[in-house]
Amino acid sequence: MSQETITVTHILVPLDGSPQAEHAIPWAADLARRYSAQLVLFRVGHRPEMWSAQDVPSIDLFFEKEEGQCVAYLAEAKAKLSQLLDAATAGDEVVIARSGKAVARLVPVDAPPPRRLGFLSLDLDDALFAPLDDDELARWE
Repeated sequence: MSQETITVTHILVPLDGSPQAEHAIPWAADLARRYSAQLVLFRVGHRPEMWSAQDVPSIDLFFEKEEGQCVAYLAEAKAKLSQLLDAATAGDEVVIARSGKAVARLVPVDAPPPRRLGFLSLDLDDALFAPLDDDELARWE
């Protein structure tokens, strides 16, 4: 029996805002890394209601509602990340866990040490600072 090679280029993760869906993200990210695939997260909405032919609302209204939910979901995720970054910057220890195991720690980045000017210790001859004679000065012009 021959083995067939499967090429994985995209990992699609549908998110509905539930904890179960969010739990799938680390698993999908791991698969994407293993297969060098692109991880695509997308927000799924609730199943649309059934309407009679004369009561069908405009499709634009449906998409506006779904787009609004997606924007709200991403804004909430961004706010959560901002809160975690603020806590880490304030000096709190922020540990991110996957399946109950610590996998990452957010820590503030230390400011680089100030650069010191004049760090070379040279003994220069005083003649270096003497005024140039007219011949030498003319050669520089």
